Amino acid sequence: MKIEDGLPLNPLDEPRETRVARGVALLDEKCPDWRTEVNPDILDMTSNTACVLGQLYGRYISGCSALKITAGVQATRYGFDALASVDVDPDDTESNALTEAWRAVLTTTPV
Repeated sequence: MKIEDGLPLNPLDEPRETRVARGVALLDEKCPDWRTEVNPDILDMTSNTACVLGQLYGRYISGCSALKITAGVQATRYGFDALASVDVDPDDTESNALTEAWRAVLTTTPV
């Protein structure tokens, strides 16, 4: 595991919960009411419109742009994407686990 700027080169080498916590902190800073706008019942991190960013900004890519992060690796570092795992995870196992990690945040963290 190589390190760049204190982070693993492959964001999937970092624990999922750490990546999601980083995303939560970013949303808390940039979009303080985000928890009231994301519906955990329809949350699906494989969807461009039902993922966290899709629910907040209309589409995943629009959310990346609004938050000034790049889609793919950088979004993966914030727990918004599992795109870095597409080649090694054709069954969306990581995306599904990411959905559950965000759902846990949404259902256990007070609004």
